[in-house]
Amino acid sequence: MFLRKCWAFIIKDLYTDLSYRLAFFAQLIFIFFMVAAFYFFGRMFEEVFNMTPWAEEDFNWAPRADIHETVNEYLVQLDLPGLEKGDIKIKIEDGYLTVSGERKNEVDVEDEKYHRVERFHGEFSRSFRLHKNVERTRIKAGFRNGVLEITIPKADEIKPKEIEID
Repeated sequence: MFLRKCWAFIIKDLYTDLSYRLAFFAQLIFIFFMVAAFYFFGRMFEEVFNMTPWAEEDFNWAPRADIHETVNEYLVQLDLPGLEKGDIKIKIEDGYLTVSGERKNEVDVEDEKYHRVERFHGEFSRSFRLHKNVERTRIKAGFRNGVLEITIPKADEIKPKEIEID
């Protein structure tokens, strides 16, 4: 009799544990299908009405940047297609290099309608923290073919030096 009661208790405990696990996996499956449905219906909304369900105009744009280092300098490259040299401002303040500017909306036609607008326009600003050991007075910038290149020379104290042995 005692063995039968113990066995019934063990079976009941296993059944309860199994039901909790099944409920947990059911919740995971539900979440997966909800995310998949949101993705599917969001894409369908975009394709049918040729727009996204959220307002992209609310987001500010920022140009893509590449930063790499050589032995003597840091080089920052920003993609700014469609801008002129006069549309871009570069300043150094409080240890930050800030590039800002504005891309103006090129066409404002009232008689025609747009089917898709994907290019960003408006003001932008990108800031990069400068290394402590750079020569701020020798920073140079060039703009060619829609790419802004900023050259930041390193100070002499951080350049690698080879020491000869006597």
